[in-house]
Amino acid sequence: MVYAENFHLEQYDECQLSAHDIYWVKRDGARVLVRRAGDFLDQENLKKYPKLDFELKVDHQKITKLKDILLSLKEGLRPKDKLRLSQKLRDQWDHLFFTDESMTALEFLILGDELMCHKYSEFAKDWSSPSTMLFQRSVLIASLSMMGAVSLGYTSWSYLENMWLVNFSYSAFYHENSMRFSELDLMEERRVGKNNSIQKIDTLKSEFISLEAMMNLVFEKPDASETPKQIHLNELSDIERWFNYLQQTISWNSPLHLENNQLWKNLWIEDTHYILDKLRNISEVQTHKNEQYIEFEL
Repeated sequence: MVYAENFHLEQYDECQLSAHDIYWVKRDGARVLVRRAGDFLDQENLKKYPKLDFELKVDHQKITKLKDILLSLKEGLRPKDKLRLSQKLRDQWDHLFFTDESMTALEFLILGDELMCHKYSEFAKDWSSPSTMLFQRSVLIASLSMMGAVSLGYTSWSYLENMWLVNFSYSAFYHENSMRFSELDLMEERRVGKNNSIQKIDTLKSEFISLEAMMNLVFEKPDASETPKQIHLNELSDIERWFNYLQQTISWNSPLHLENNQLWKNLWIEDTHYILDKLRNISEVQTHKNEQYIEFEL
């Protein structure tokens, strides 16, 4: 996607999320906000406005630089080159997350959408319909889980695509089964420990994923209580631990991509799953030689 000064809606191509605050410009010159940055675009709906004005809310140079690194994994690199790329991402991890020039949650949203919009464009409108906030959370966790996977040494592009898509299980589930307005609040209470009920999705009709094994891992408690398999945190692989960390740390009902959001900054303070250091420290990372092995049975 090209972010020219005179931006047009068609330049979004297959992208599903807005990188701009988008305004409808009325005949008298007044502007009405119709999409915030990070919102689901719904391009067909936007086409009804005679004139739109776009205000870019991301640093696209940051996004492009990181996107080029990740997309190079599609080029059939030799194993040594893939390991060098994984190391390159680990070397940049602190800069991406812990400096004044770090990428924002919104920029990670747009990064993931630009990388993978072709994989979910036909589902995006349905998946965002139960809750835009849930859809945004899915995209954010998908992007971060992919980043962490590469940093941990998982460099098979097909694996990364599947891992990206599995994050939309809730959005797909609630599209098929409807969603009450209070559902996200209940899920947030469960995440922070105020509600001990367990959300279990046994099956999900879907063309792209098999979920049962992954769900048993992602939605257990960190101490493995009240889970059918009784898998302890210490028994999880690094990639499973990272996936769990994101699911159990990121809020369900408070968007993290808003400007200057303290919740985004707090995300990296406490390493409850003992995984954050492994994403940036090569001495702690176990190299995965069999790239076809997929823990979640994707």
